[in-house]
Amino acid sequence: MIKELEPLRLISRSGPMLGLVTTMIAIGPALVAMGEGNIERVAEEMIVAFSASILALIAASITFSVMTVRRRWLLQDMVGIEVKTEQ
Repeated sequence: MIKELEPLRLISRSGPMLGLVTTMIAIGPALVAMGEGNIERVAEEMIVAFSASILALIAASITFSVMTVRRRWLLQDMVGIEVKTEQ
């Protein structure tokens, strides 16, 4: 059961971290543009930064939901097997 759920667990836990990394990477050019006084480029870079963060959080949320439902199904199967072996 643990082996089957591990990929989902990794994705749901690492998604927000990767979103933060992509945000920080995109903020670099935005800060350079701000130093140059290019407000339009700052806005574009910030849109990219926060879009990446939001996408990563959505992916993590979906994966966490799938993992939770799948874990419940696996636990129900395990309980069913246990009940049948006790009879």
